[in-house]
Amino acid sequence: MARRRDQPLVGGSSAWRWRVAAIGVAVLAANILLGSGGAATESHRPGHWIAFTRFVPALDDDATFVANLATGEVRRLFPGASISPHWSPDGRLVTILGCGNPPACTTAAILVNPDTGHYRVLLMPAPNRIFTACNIWSPDGRRLACEGEGLDDPSLSGVYTMKVAGGGLRRVTWNPTGGLDGPADYSADGTRLLFTRSDPARPEGSDSALFVTNLIRHKTHRITPWGFSDGQASWSPTAGKIAFEHRGRLYIAHPNGDPMHRVRLHVRRGYGAGDFAWSPDGRRLAFILAVPKANGGYREGIAAARADGSHVRWITTSPTFDHQPDWRPFPLTP
Repeated sequence: MARRRDQPLVGGSSAWRWRVAAIGVAVLAANILLGSGGAATESHRPGHWIAFTRFVPALDDDATFVANLATGEVRRLFPGASISPHWSPDGRLVTILGCGNPPACTTAAILVNPDTGHYRVLLMPAPNRIFTACNIWSPDGRRLACEGEGLDDPSLSGVYTMKVAGGGLRRVTWNPTGGLDGPADYSADGTRLLFTRSDPARPEGSDSALFVTNLIRHKTHRITPWGFSDGQASWSPTAGKIAFEHRGRLYIAHPNGDPMHRVRLHVRRGYGAGDFAWSPDGRRLAFILAVPKANGGYREGIAAARADGSHVRWITTSPTFDHQPDWRPFPLTP
Protein backbone atom coordinates (compact mmCIF):
# COMPACT_ATOMS: atom_id res chain seq x y z
CA MET A 1 0.00 0.00 0.00
CA ALA A 2 1.28 3.47 -0.81
CA ARG A 3 1.63 5.68 2.25
CA ARG A 4 1.66 9.44 2.04
CA ARG A 5 2.52 12.21 4.48
CA ASP A 6 1.04 15.04 2.44
CA GLN A 7 -2.59 14.67 3.55
CA PRO A 8 -4.52 17.37 5.44
CA LEU A 9 -3.72 17.42 9.16
CA VAL A 10 -6.28 16.24 11.68
CA GLY A 11 -7.75 19.07 13.75
CA GLY A 12 -5.25 21.56 12.35
CA SER A 13 -2.30 19.90 14.11
CA SER A 14 1.21 20.02 12.66
CA ALA A 15 2.12 16.37 13.29
CA TRP A 16 2.77 14.02 10.39
CA ARG A 17 -0.32 12.14 9.39
CA TRP A 18 -0.25 8.66 7.90
CA ARG A 19 -2.93 7.67 5.42
CA VAL A 20 -3.13 4.50 3.31
CA ALA A 21 -4.26 5.04 -0.25
CA ALA A 22 -7.15 3.06 -1.72
CA ILE A 23 -8.53 0.79 1.02
CA GLY A 24 -12.19 0.67 1.96
CA VAL A 25 -14.79 -0.71 4.52
CA ALA A 26 -17.88 -1.72 6.61
CA VAL A 27 -18.07 -4.71 8.88
CA LEU A 28 -18.78 -8.31 7.82
CA ALA A 29 -19.54 -10.12 11.02
CA ALA A 30 -20.94 -13.60 10.81
CA ASN A 31 -18.39 -15.55 8.86
CA ILE A 32 -14.97 -14.31 9.93
CA LEU A 33 -12.88 -17.08 11.45
CA LEU A 34 -11.00 -15.97 14.54
CA GLY A 35 -9.72 -19.28 15.86
CA SER A 36 -7.98 -22.17 14.19
CA GLY A 37 -10.84 -22.62 11.78
CA GLY A 38 -13.86 -22.15 14.07
CA ALA A 39 -16.47 -19.47 13.47
CA ALA A 40 -16.74 -16.54 15.89
CA THR A 41 -19.80 -17.02 18.07
CA GLU A 42 -19.12 -14.97 21.22
CA SER A 43 -18.90 -11.22 21.64
CA HIS A 44 -16.88 -11.18 24.86
CA ARG A 45 -13.77 -13.15 23.97
CA PRO A 46 -10.36 -11.43 23.66
CA GLY A 47 -9.75 -10.31 20.09
CA HIS A 48 -13.41 -10.18 19.14
CA TRP A 49 -13.26 -6.39 18.93
CA ILE A 50 -11.06 -4.28 16.72
CA ALA A 51 -10.56 -0.55 16.60
CA PHE A 52 -9.93 0.96 13.19
CA THR A 53 -9.90 4.16 11.15
CA ARG A 54 -12.47 4.77 8.43
CA PHE A 55 -12.79 7.55 5.85
CA VAL A 56 -16.14 9.31 6.35
CA PRO A 57 -17.32 11.25 3.27
CA ALA A 58 -19.55 13.54 5.34
CA LEU A 59 -16.42 14.69 7.21
CA ASP A 60 -14.21 14.52 4.16
CA ASP A 61 -11.78 13.07 6.65
CA ASP A 62 -11.02 10.01 8.77
CA ALA A 63 -12.85 8.94 11.92
CA THR A 64 -12.26 6.11 14.39
CA PHE A 65 -14.54 3.19 15.25
CA VAL A 66 -14.67 -0.09 17.15
CA ALA A 67 -16.36 -3.18 15.72
CA ASN A 68 -17.49 -6.45 17.26
CA LEU A 69 -16.38 -9.16 14.87
CA ALA A 70 -18.94 -11.66 16.15
CA THR A 71 -22.06 -9.49 16.01
CA GLY A 72 -21.19 -6.80 13.47
CA GLU A 73 -21.86 -3.97 15.93
CA VAL A 74 -19.94 -0.78 15.03
CA ARG A 75 -19.46 2.19 17.37
CA ARG A 76 -18.09 5.60 16.45
CA LEU A 77 -15.48 6.64 19.01
CA PHE A 78 -15.33 10.42 18.62
CA PRO A 79 -17.58 12.97 16.88
CA GLY A 80 -14.76 14.75 15.05
CA ALA A 81 -11.97 13.67 12.75
CA SER A 82 -9.51 11.23 14.32
CA ILE A 83 -6.95 8.56 13.45
CA SER A 84 -4.64 5.87 14.88
CA PRO A 85 -6.73 4.05 17.51
CA HIS A 86 -4.95 1.89 20.09
CA TRP A 87 -6.54 -0.17 22.87
CA SER A 88 -5.35 0.18 26.44
CA PRO A 89 -3.75 -2.97 27.91
CA ASP A 90 -6.90 -3.73 29.94
CA GLY A 91 -9.18 -3.25 26.93
CA ARG A 92 -11.27 -0.53 28.58
CA LEU A 93 -10.10 2.57 26.69
CA VAL A 94 -8.93 3.51 23.21
CA THR A 95 -6.45 6.29 22.47
CA ILE A 96 -6.95 8.26 19.28
CA LEU A 97 -5.28 11.28 17.67
CA GLY A 98 -7.44 14.28 16.86
CA CYS A 99 -8.36 17.77 18.01
CA GLY A 100 -9.99 17.57 21.42
CA ASN A 101 -9.63 21.21 22.43
CA PRO A 102 -10.54 23.45 19.47
CA PRO A 103 -9.53 25.97 18.34
CA ALA A 104 -6.10 25.57 19.97
CA CYS A 105 -5.86 21.86 19.04
CA THR A 106 -2.96 21.23 21.38
CA THR A 107 -4.22 17.70 21.96
CA ALA A 108 -1.65 15.02 22.76
CA ALA A 109 -4.24 12.23 22.87
CA ILE A 110 -7.94 11.54 23.35
CA LEU A 111 -8.87 8.64 25.64
CA VAL A 112 -12.26 7.17 24.76
CA ASN A 113 -14.43 4.70 26.64
CA PRO A 114 -15.98 2.75 23.73
CA ASP A 115 -18.75 1.42 25.98
CA THR A 116 -20.12 4.85 26.92
CA GLY A 117 -18.65 7.21 24.34
CA HIS A 118 -17.21 9.40 27.08
CA TYR A 119 -13.75 10.74 26.40
CA ARG A 120 -10.97 12.65 28.12
CA VAL A 121 -8.52 14.98 26.41
CA LEU A 122 -4.82 14.96 27.26
CA LEU A 123 -3.11 18.23 26.40
CA MET A 124 0.44 18.55 25.11
CA PRO A 125 2.75 19.25 28.05
CA ALA A 126 4.91 21.74 26.10
CA PRO A 127 2.83 22.87 23.09
CA ASN A 128 4.94 25.94 22.32
CA ARG A 129 8.15 23.93 22.02
CA ILE A 130 7.30 20.32 21.16
CA PHE A 131 4.34 18.99 19.19
CA THR A 132 3.52 15.65 20.81
CA ALA A 133 1.15 13.02 19.39
CA CYS A 134 0.76 10.27 22.01
CA ASN A 135 -1.18 7.07 21.37
CA ILE A 136 1.03 4.03 22.14
CA TRP A 137 0.24 2.50 25.54
CA SER A 138 2.95 1.15 27.82
CA PRO A 139 2.09 -2.43 28.91
CA ASP A 140 1.37 -1.28 32.48
CA GLY A 141 -1.16 1.25 31.17
CA ARG A 142 0.47 4.18 32.98
CA ARG A 143 2.18 6.05 30.15
CA LEU A 144 1.75 6.83 26.45
CA ALA A 145 4.61 6.96 23.95
CA CYS A 146 4.61 10.05 21.74
CA GLU A 147 6.11 11.27 18.52
CA GLY A 148 7.65 14.60 19.48
CA GLU A 149 8.59 17.25 16.95
CA GLY A 150 10.53 20.35 17.95
CA LEU A 151 8.61 23.31 16.57
CA ASP A 152 11.53 25.75 16.42
CA ASP A 153 14.40 23.53 17.51
CA PRO A 154 14.86 20.25 15.56
CA SER A 155 17.13 18.91 18.32
CA LEU A 156 14.02 18.53 20.49
CA SER A 157 12.50 15.99 18.07
CA GLY A 158 12.35 12.40 19.32
CA VAL A 159 10.19 9.86 21.10
CA TYR A 160 8.76 11.00 24.43
CA THR A 161 6.38 9.49 26.94
CA MET A 162 3.77 11.15 29.11
CA LYS A 163 1.53 10.04 31.96
CA VAL A 164 -1.95 8.77 31.09
CA ALA A 165 -3.12 11.07 33.88
CA GLY A 166 -1.51 13.99 32.02
CA GLY A 167 1.87 15.73 32.14
CA GLY A 168 5.11 14.05 33.14
CA LEU A 169 6.78 14.46 29.74
CA ARG A 170 9.92 12.30 29.55
CA ARG A 171 12.30 12.02 26.62
CA VAL A 172 13.24 8.55 25.33
CA THR A 173 15.20 8.98 22.05
CA TRP A 174 17.54 11.49 20.45
CA ASN A 175 17.86 11.34 16.66
CA PRO A 176 21.43 12.29 15.72
CA THR A 177 20.49 12.79 12.05
CA GLY A 178 18.09 15.67 12.68
CA GLY A 179 15.15 13.57 11.44
CA LEU A 180 12.05 12.35 13.25
CA ASP A 181 11.53 9.36 15.56
CA GLY A 182 8.03 7.89 15.89
CA PRO A 183 6.94 5.19 18.36
CA ALA A 184 5.33 2.04 16.96
CA ASP A 185 4.94 -0.49 19.80
CA TYR A 186 6.28 -1.75 23.13
CA SER A 187 7.65 -5.18 23.90
CA ALA A 188 5.26 -7.22 26.04
CA ASP A 189 7.33 -6.70 29.19
CA GLY A 190 7.62 -2.94 28.62
CA THR A 191 11.42 -2.88 28.69
CA ARG A 192 11.91 -2.07 25.00
CA LEU A 193 10.28 0.29 22.52
CA LEU A 194 10.02 -0.17 18.76
CA PHE A 195 10.16 3.03 16.72
CA THR A 196 10.79 4.43 13.26
CA ARG A 197 13.70 6.76 12.58
CA SER A 198 14.16 9.01 9.55
CA ASP A 199 17.46 10.38 8.26
CA PRO A 200 16.97 13.39 5.97
CA ALA A 201 20.50 13.02 4.57
CA ARG A 202 19.66 9.69 2.95
CA PRO A 203 18.01 9.33 -0.48
CA GLU A 204 14.23 9.27 -0.58
CA GLY A 205 12.96 5.73 -0.28
CA SER A 206 15.88 4.62 1.86
CA ASP A 207 15.72 7.33 4.49
CA SER A 208 13.97 5.47 7.32
CA ALA A 209 14.31 2.22 9.27
CA LEU A 210 12.98 0.42 12.33
CA PHE A 211 14.89 0.73 15.60
CA VAL A 212 14.56 -0.72 19.11
CA THR A 213 15.60 1.11 22.25
CA ASN A 214 16.15 -0.58 25.60
CA LEU A 215 14.37 1.55 28.19
CA ILE A 216 16.43 0.11 31.05
CA ARG A 217 19.92 0.22 29.56
CA HIS A 218 19.19 3.23 27.32
CA LYS A 219 20.77 1.59 24.29
CA THR A 220 19.35 1.83 20.76
CA HIS A 221 20.00 -0.27 17.67
CA ARG A 222 18.63 -0.59 14.13
CA ILE A 223 16.77 -3.84 13.28
CA THR A 224 15.96 -3.35 9.56
CA PRO A 225 17.97 -2.06 6.59
CA TRP A 226 17.46 1.57 5.67
CA GLY A 227 14.39 1.79 3.45
CA PHE A 228 12.47 -0.85 5.42
CA SER A 229 10.27 1.03 7.85
CA ASP A 230 6.62 1.23 8.90
CA GLY A 231 4.96 3.57 11.41
CA GLN A 232 2.30 0.89 12.03
CA ALA A 233 4.77 -1.91 12.86
CA SER A 234 3.49 -4.31 15.52
CA TRP A 235 5.39 -6.30 18.19
CA SER A 236 3.96 -9.75 18.91
CA PRO A 237 2.59 -9.99 22.48
CA THR A 238 3.77 -13.60 22.81
CA ALA A 239 7.02 -13.86 20.83
CA GLY A 240 9.95 -11.80 19.65
CA LYS A 241 8.50 -11.06 16.24
CA ILE A 242 7.80 -7.66 14.68
CA ALA A 243 5.36 -7.49 11.77
CA PHE A 244 5.65 -4.60 9.34
CA GLU A 245 4.83 -3.63 5.78
CA HIS A 246 7.23 -2.89 2.94
CA ARG A 247 5.89 -2.13 -0.54
CA GLY A 248 2.58 -3.80 0.22
CA ARG A 249 4.07 -7.01 1.59
CA LEU A 250 4.32 -8.55 5.07
CA TYR A 251 7.76 -8.82 6.66
CA ILE A 252 8.83 -10.20 10.03
CA ALA A 253 11.77 -8.58 11.82
CA HIS A 254 13.41 -9.47 15.12
CA PRO A 255 14.23 -7.13 18.02
CA ASN A 256 17.82 -8.38 18.26
CA GLY A 257 18.47 -7.48 14.62
CA ASP A 258 18.44 -11.03 13.21
CA PRO A 259 17.72 -11.13 9.45
CA MET A 260 14.14 -10.28 8.56
CA HIS A 261 12.07 -12.37 6.18
CA ARG A 262 9.01 -11.92 3.98
CA VAL A 263 5.78 -13.82 4.61
CA ARG A 264 3.54 -14.37 1.59
CA LEU A 265 -0.19 -14.01 2.20
CA HIS A 266 -2.20 -16.90 0.70
CA VAL A 267 -4.26 -14.80 -1.69
CA ARG A 268 -4.31 -14.01 -5.42
CA ARG A 269 -1.09 -12.60 -6.85
CA GLY A 270 -0.89 -8.84 -7.24
CA TYR A 271 -2.25 -8.09 -3.76
CA GLY A 272 -1.22 -5.20 -1.51
CA ALA A 273 -1.34 -5.23 2.29
CA GLY A 274 -0.26 -3.10 5.25
CA ASP A 275 -1.00 -1.82 8.77
CA PHE A 276 -0.30 -5.23 10.31
CA ALA A 277 -1.46 -5.73 13.93
CA TRP A 278 -1.00 -8.86 16.04
CA SER A 279 -3.96 -10.54 17.72
CA PRO A 280 -3.88 -10.85 21.55
CA ASP A 281 -2.73 -14.47 21.36
CA GLY A 282 0.03 -13.72 18.83
CA ARG A 283 -1.34 -16.28 16.38
CA ARG A 284 -2.99 -13.98 13.83
CA LEU A 285 -2.59 -10.60 12.18
CA ALA A 286 -5.16 -8.03 11.12
CA PHE A 287 -4.27 -5.78 8.18
CA ILE A 288 -5.57 -3.80 5.23
CA LEU A 289 -5.76 -5.85 2.04
CA ALA A 290 -6.44 -5.22 -1.64
CA VAL A 291 -6.78 -8.32 -3.84
CA PRO A 292 -7.26 -8.28 -7.63
CA LYS A 293 -10.62 -9.58 -8.85
CA ALA A 294 -10.79 -12.04 -11.74
CA ASN A 295 -12.93 -9.59 -13.74
CA GLY A 296 -10.83 -6.51 -12.93
CA GLY A 297 -10.62 -4.09 -10.05
CA TYR A 298 -9.84 -4.96 -6.44
CA ARG A 299 -11.61 -6.27 -3.39
CA GLU A 300 -10.47 -4.08 -0.51
CA GLY A 301 -10.86 -3.98 3.25
CA ILE A 302 -9.44 -5.19 6.55
CA ALA A 303 -8.56 -8.89 6.70
CA ALA A 304 -7.02 -11.33 9.17
CA ALA A 305 -4.67 -14.26 8.65
CA ARG A 306 -2.54 -16.68 10.56
CA ALA A 307 1.02 -15.57 11.26
CA ASP A 308 2.32 -17.78 8.43
CA GLY A 309 0.08 -15.97 5.91
CA SER A 310 -2.52 -18.73 5.62
CA HIS A 311 -6.27 -18.77 6.33
CA VAL A 312 -6.89 -15.22 5.12
CA ARG A 313 -10.39 -14.05 6.06
CA TRP A 314 -12.11 -10.75 5.37
CA ILE A 315 -13.20 -8.64 8.35
CA THR A 316 -14.48 -5.51 6.61
CA THR A 317 -15.40 -4.15 3.20
CA SER A 318 -16.86 -0.79 2.11
CA PRO A 319 -17.05 1.87 -0.61
CA THR A 320 -14.73 4.18 1.38
CA PHE A 321 -11.77 2.70 3.25
CA ASP A 322 -10.73 1.32 6.63
CA HIS A 323 -7.19 1.08 7.90
CA GLN A 324 -5.08 1.10 11.08
CA PRO A 325 -6.75 -1.93 12.74
CA ASP A 326 -5.92 -2.73 16.36
CA TRP A 327 -7.12 -5.84 18.22
CA ARG A 328 -8.71 -5.44 21.63
CA PRO A 329 -6.61 -7.34 24.17
CA PHE A 330 -9.38 -8.18 26.67
CA PRO A 331 -13.19 -8.23 26.70
CA LEU A 332 -15.15 -5.10 27.43
CA THR A 333 -16.96 -5.27 30.75
CA PRO A 334 -20.76 -5.41 30.28
